[in-house]
Amino acid sequence: MGPTLNLYYDIQILMLLVVFAAGVFFVERDRRHRRGSVAHRFQALSKTAAVLCTLGFIFVVYGSFIEPRIIRVVRAEVGLTGRRPLSAPVRIALISDSHLGPFKRDRFMRRVAAELIRIKPDIVVLAGDLVEDATRTGEARYLLPLAEVARRIPVFVALGNHDSGLGDELDYLPLDEHEAEVAGALGEAGAVVLKNEHQVIEVGGVRVLIAGLADIRSGKTDPGAALSGAPPDIPRIVIAHNPDVVRLLDSREVDLLLAGHTHGGQFRLPGIGSLVRIPTTLGQDVDRGLFRIGGIPLYITSGIGESGARARLFIPPEIALITVR
Repeated sequence: MGPTLNLYYDIQILMLLVVFAAGVFFVERDRRHRRGSVAHRFQALSKTAAVLCTLGFIFVVYGSFIEPRIIRVVRAEVGLTGRRPLSAPVRIALISDSHLGPFKRDRFMRRVAAELIRIKPDIVVLAGDLVEDATRTGEARYLLPLAEVARRIPVFVALGNHDSGLGDELDYLPLDEHEAEVAGALGEAGAVVLKNEHQVIEVGGVRVLIAGLADIRSGKTDPGAALSGAPPDIPRIVIAHNPDVVRLLDSREVDLLLAGHTHGGQFRLPGIGSLVRIPTTLGQDVDRGLFRIGGIPLYITSGIGESGARARLFIPPEIALITVR
């Protein structure tokens, strides 16, 4: 997502604001002051048009400049497969898709870090797409506020397609140098990047295995390597950016999958749902929240950032605080 495309979306937002504002101005002017005009002769219709333009203006302002700055905590409870039960509940904070760079930077991440410290999870996991553009250097430095979190709470990361390369699912170009820059900044912040590997940790007297997978678009996703040597009796929680990897997993080997990538649609309407295509093969309804696919519990967070336009609508940035039982 280069600077030119970011500018294109910003121009679109500006044009919408101008169109809606102009619509309200001209309809109201003609309705009130110009006898014989269409707006004056059809009062009810003109009032409806003015209301719709006003609502359009409000939605564009709210979705572009207000909602993306909200940070909400969404609480959920998730049960494992039951093959390897936890000895006590574990609280995991899941975030993804910050897309740092064009619209959000270290100032926003300081707010995210402060919220993570406030809610005091046992573990923090980041499910990829932490930076926006593989063609720009320096965006990874916006991740450094996570150091305040990592000093207090274990932080684990699985990288996403924006962190590891460039392009969509039909034409994806892995960029190892860019991935190394992102992984390096995360390591500097004290986070542990897991690329087809795992760690066993103990939190509050409970042992749990955290595994991270390489992003599916890279073609390097390897669940076998990620769980190689895993103790047989410790609950296994896997982090992946794209929830499509659930199709590659075995419910006998994985107890929970945590993912992002969908943004919850990024643009939603109440009662209708996402206004755009959900970028997975799992279906339009598999967009956010808890699912069970192939016997594996899958939790998808709607993320904290934006890709494409600087806007979200009725799906504000979230930290998912998951109590795993």
